[in-house]
Amino acid sequence: MSDVSNPETGPESGRVDEPRRRVFTAEYKVAILAECDAVTESGGIGAILRREGLFSSHLVEWRRRRAQGPDGLAPKPLGRPPKSRALKDV
Repeated sequence: MSDVSNPETGPESGRVDEPRRRVFTAEYKVAILAECDAVTESGGIGAILRREGLFSSHLVEWRRRRAQGPDGLAPKPLGRPPKSRALKDV
């Protein structure tokens, strides 16, 4: 949401706030996976996904990462990786 009282970011300025990528905590992922694993009725997982605003690809990726171990569900670092020191010396 943009702040109407701030002239630098309000609708009159012409600037639009950049959309931000959501970051899910490991606890949230574990809770959603547990809830989806416990579903027994048809359409239950779809209802959870709609309620949370998630896609089925989130579940697929989270289940893959959960199988990797305890740190698998930790958020991935965002942004460009730092340049190697070897390239700076050249």
